Amino acid sequence: MTAKTDNHSLSVKFALRAGFLDSYHEGKTVVFDACMGNGELWRRLRVGRRLRYWGVDVKPKRGFVQVDSERVLAMPGWKFDVIDVDTYGMPWGHWLGILRNGAGALTVFLTVGNVVMGGSGLCRELREVVGFGDLKIPPAICGRLNSDFTLEMIGYAKLAGWSIEELKEAVPDKPGTARYFGVRMRREAKTKNG
Repeated sequence: MTAKTDNHSLSVKFALRAGFLDSYHEGKTVVFDACMGNGELWRRLRVGRRLRYWGVDVKPKRGFVQVDSERVLAMPGWKFDVIDVDTYGMPWGHWLGILRNGAGALTVFLTVGNVVMGGSGLCRELREVVGFGDLKIPPAICGRLNSDFTLEMIGYAKLAGWSIEELKEAVPDKPGTARYFGVRMRREAKTKNG
């Protein structure tokens, strides 16, 4: 079993984020790093950029308040320009919070863990979006389904009232361990009747 590391594929993650920042965020930008780990990635990304940064993590760290970022994104009223969700598993709880409560234009970075071995369950958010409900699915194939429906989960943004302006996947240093996505999206204006 591979040990978890906060800086896995750091150069790939850096390049993906730097590209989106350079394309969409020239002025002052508010960044919410939902799973900051040791903070190394965004410490590097902040060099030479006008970023207001709030990094949190559920793991306790000396000098930081322990925060459940999924709960932050589930609350209405936050005002972030960039959201980075680099969990060790499925980011879909965070993603659905972003889709429900975000406004305007957003850049979102998602790290999707590739768990394909048996024994995992199908994540609740995937069941909700794809419509599996309470369908009994053998644990041996749940991990694969969690990975296979990644683009459907990202595409759910359209049904939630967003237009995706750019979607880019970056290839990790060690393929198969995770998938890295950058998403630039904008909340679609509601029509008079909708």
